[in-house]
Amino acid sequence: MIAEIDSWLTAVRVRRLPEALAAIRSHPPPGVPEQRVIRVVWNRCDGPLDDVQHLIDVLLGAGLLERRGTLASLTSRGRGVATQDHQHGGRLLARSLIDTGFFRNQARRLLASGEISEGGGFTCRRALALNSAAQLTGVLRSWREITLDSHLRVPATLVRELLTTWSLQPIPGPPDEETRHEVGDRAEAYSYRWEQEKAGDPSRVHWVALDDDSLGYDIRNTEGSPERCIEVKGSQGNDLRFFLSSNEWRIGHELGDAYEIHFWGGISLARQRLEEYGALRATGYPLVFRNLGRTLTLGELVATASQFLLTSGSGHAE
Repeated sequence: MIAEIDSWLTAVRVRRLPEALAAIRSHPPPGVPEQRVIRVVWNRCDGPLDDVQHLIDVLLGAGLLERRGTLASLTSRGRGVATQDHQHGGRLLARSLIDTGFFRNQARRLLASGEISEGGGFTCRRALALNSAAQLTGVLRSWREITLDSHLRVPATLVRELLTTWSLQPIPGPPDEETRHEVGDRAEAYSYRWEQEKAGDPSRVHWVALDDDSLGYDIRNTEGSPERCIEVKGSQGNDLRFFLSSNEWRIGHELGDAYEIHFWGGISLARQRLEEYGALRATGYPLVFRNLGRTLTLGELVATASQFLLTSGSGHAE
């Protein structure tokens, strides 16, 4: 995957993605042999041959295409985009790209360039929108409710859905990337969305771990007093079990009531994030523990030493 995928995804390349899906869909089941997929896609959507592998990587990352052994085939979501996207004005494809984080960097720059009104709508000057997020701005125009004249205007009904949690989700990594990273990323995204839903002013909720993962917490909510610093943990299992780094342990004790731990269990990477978020909220997640020291004293959590750091003492061995 190329580093600046959001900038690479120009309007021309986005328009080639449905053609790539159609090429793979038109191939006889059970799929296209991996050694032929680049040629099959290129024959349908044309353009530079060097672009084709990146187009395929985007479709894989967006959950529209999957590899089964040595074959490439469409997922159920990919088949939906391939057959119905033209009826929805490109919104199904646009939504898939936004949901899976391909415009993460541009979404952050766009939010920083404009303002969210008291009613929840987002407004940004046209020049700033195009300068900070040209490709994302183009993709957003798939929604008729979004206008671009002297300003880019996104109504409140779409702001949180399109410009916050899911668009800030880290860009999908290669298929062999460690599963635990994806689980942790999802858990942070879910807590970020939950905090925004509860907040009177969502702009006071900051996903700080995206910029600095050494703070000892992932999310800061500055709306209340004291502000809350939230460390997020996620697991594919339902057992309440997680690790704290030495830094998280120290910060948690230092901040007292301002420190909070969120635990999300039962995360399944096979589910779409929006679907999974609703399902996990319905089952009572996240589990919330405020004030680490008091939580341990009350026995709500039990800490077990899992590793020891040994350094030189005063008496050196001979």
